[in-house]
Amino acid sequence: YFFKVGEVECEIMFRALDDADDVANLNSLELTFAWFNECRDIHPDIVDAMSKRIGRFPSSKDGGPSWHGMWGDTNPPTMDTWWYYQLEGLDPKDGVSSNNNGWAVFKQPSGRSPYAENIENLPDGYYDTQGRSEEYIRVYIDGEYGLSSAGMPVYKYFRPDYHMAKNTLRPIVNGVRPIVVGMDLGLTPAAVIGQQDPRGRALILDECVSFDMGVQRFVRTMLKPLLYERFPGAPVLIVTDPAGIQRAQTDERSAVDIIRNEGLKVIPAKTNNVSARINAVDEYLMRQVDGDPGFVVDPRCTQLKAAMMGGYRYKPKGNGEIDKNKHSHVAEALQYLMLHIANASDSSNIPYRRDVKKVAAAGWT
Repeated sequence: YFFKVGEVECEIMFRALDDADDVANLNSLELTFAWFNECRDIHPDIVDAMSKRIGRFPSSKDGGPSWHGMWGDTNPPTMDTWWYYQLEGLDPKDGVSSNNNGWAVFKQPSGRSPYAENIENLPDGYYDTQGRSEEYIRVYIDGEYGLSSAGMPVYKYFRPDYHMAKNTLRPIVNGVRPIVVGMDLGLTPAAVIGQQDPRGRALILDECVSFDMGVQRFVRTMLKPLLYERFPGAPVLIVTDPAGIQRAQTDERSAVDIIRNEGLKVIPAKTNNVSARINAVDEYLMRQVDGDPGFVVDPRCTQLKAAMMGGYRYKPKGNGEIDKNKHSHVAEALQYLMLHIANASDSSNIPYRRDVKKVAAAGWT
């Protein structure tokens, strides 16, 4: 198909690309750009092959193209798929590490949102949810990722379009208000760094996640450098898994001892009860402060976002047991952080009596 607009002449070639076997349909093509329609159904091998066919027209000897690339449109894919990880900037190999793929993603607002687009050109009741399943509403009306068949998300109240900050959050560093670090221990230590602001909001400022690394190495090589770089001068409190007070059989040191020896103030969380930990997070997910979310996540927390969107989930059997996977460490680090913030917030609202010493007129007590 050919069309011409002013001095621009364009040839559009349509290709059937239903599965990986259709890679052959791209052989010898010399393209400027490509557009994938409903790209969640396109096999990754097709995307890889197409990336090698674009930018070839005009040829470099004729000056080359002024721009080349690939576009795509799609309804949201299911979580834990290749497309989900690419759109979220995560490495599909482990689903957790950052993936600087250079993709730019625009997520259209929900059809029920005040920012919904194209409403004037749609028939009345187009986004009517009556008779629709929750999954249909989630994907085709609200524009959220489909749920994996592996299990339901633990944090059903988390809405990335609502709880994720659009820009980097600024910590409050005044020498008084502490930076709190929730930390999950073991051989895959993870930390989530946050703070409660004067309005009572929980600000999730950063994350630090590792694999196959002991606590001491994690603190020395990852956590402390991050804290010193991002929060210089701020008092820091580490809140760990309560199991961190148990002493190792090798050198009789506990994880809490190791962290304390690194010069950091550390305390165990008040409880390791799963329901209490989840409720501490849910309480802030459902909270509003002057019309704004009471739980705000910095956009740099990509691994925490992936966990909260469904990576941290229940097992499919429906018995309430949580699936221990690559997302659970950062999710549980968040829980220890939020347990402390919730308890500190509750404590600050408890009235107490202050003893007043009587002073004699001459100033002697």
